[in-house]
Amino acid sequence: MGWYEMCPLHILNNISTGLPKWAVYVTSPCHLENGVCLSVLYLLSLCFILFQSYSTVRNILEWLDPELEGFRIDMDKEYGVNCSDINLSKLWGHMDVFAFSHFFGWLMKALIVRHYGILWTISVMWEITEVMILKKGTEHL
Repeated sequence: MGWYEMCPLHILNNISTGLPKWAVYVTSPCHLENGVCLSVLYLLSLCFILFQSYSTVRNILEWLDPELEGFRIDMDKEYGVNCSDINLSKLWGHMDVFAFSHFFGWLMKALIVRHYGILWTISVMWEITEVMILKKGTEHL
């Protein structure tokens, strides 16, 4: 790696060393530093995306992955509707990539955080965030 490539990594590493590490248990300090650096980079990218317009973000995502051009989410399934009528066939009918990714993400968070209360708080707050994004996101469609 050249000097230009190492400078941002060095800056992120210096930023991450000042952050608290009380909520994450990792077997190696090297993995901890890399994880905190990636989380800072992720936070900075989210802050950048936050101040962009919908069309700009969509263009950035299409530039990163050209297969996303013209992509639409299949809204034929109804999620979170009539929760009082739950049976095994309805539950199995809703097992798709979204259900798997939610479960897999929860398992990965459980391996990293290792605190039951924090894990459930993150999960519930994320579901609230998804509802707010869904309400706000449909205004652009």
